[in-house]
Amino acid sequence: MSRAAPLAVCLAAALGVWLLFFPAIMSSDSLDQYRQALSWEFNDAHPPVMAIVLGLVLRSGGDIWTVMLVQSVVGLLGVRALVHAWLEAFTDGLMSETTRAWIATGIALLLLVPLTPLAFYLMTFWKDAWLAILFVWIGALALRLFDEPRRNADWRFVLRFGLLAVLMALAVLVRHNALVVLPAFWLIGWMILRRRRVRLAWLIAGLPVVLAPLGDRLIGTAFDVRRAHPVNLIMAQDLVGLCVLDPALRAELSYTDCHIADDRYQARYRFW
Repeated sequence: MSRAAPLAVCLAAALGVWLLFFPAIMSSDSLDQYRQALSWEFNDAHPPVMAIVLGLVLRSGGDIWTVMLVQSVVGLLGVRALVHAWLEAFTDGLMSETTRAWIATGIALLLLVPLTPLAFYLMTFWKDAWLAILFVWIGALALRLFDEPRRNADWRFVLRFGLLAVLMALAVLVRHNALVVLPAFWLIGWMILRRRRVRLAWLIAGLPVVLAPLGDRLIGTAFDVRRAHPVNLIMAQDLVGLCVLDPALRAELSYTDCHIADDRYQARYRFW
């Protein structure tokens, strides 16, 4: 049987998921990002990368379904790649490459059953979905780089480590609070470089830490991203929520816009 057969099965499954949920699963965040893409007016209330990518696709003649087709394929292949890299690292010599490919494909397909959220993630235009997809590809590439024979770095290793650093930086750019994983990214990079006996491994491993803010600045400048100060927006919403839950606080929080917490707002407000 052709070694390409497992890959073809995985691609067919990704296409099936795309057709099942066509054109996309959307949340309120998704709709806001879609609006930004349509208007070509971006802000950082949500990380602007997704809206910008969608905007470029719209201007090229595609639509949300185009992005979701790519997301479904890349996401499912990422799960397969992570499983395959794990099998390659821990079962080397115990099974053939074809067997590993079929097992990885089988596990990826098994995760598509409704008992797991994978199929829904693959077709939801959402920050969490993009972050999860980036995580599986980062895991797959990191495993492969760590498991390679210990020899001096060559140009292929340099390119793949550079790709790993870019994926890590992109993970930070698609979700604001992904900043917390930067120390883990540094540790992964350091372990890979240390195993290769690369000099200044501790410094080079910090490449994603540099690329993430640099990419954010370049994106903001190139696409005229408006600063929305999302932290302040969340704090304001929390203060208004406090006023709704406890009207007595309105006098103490007079510097907020608590006057909007009227009966109509209270009827619509839900505390989760």
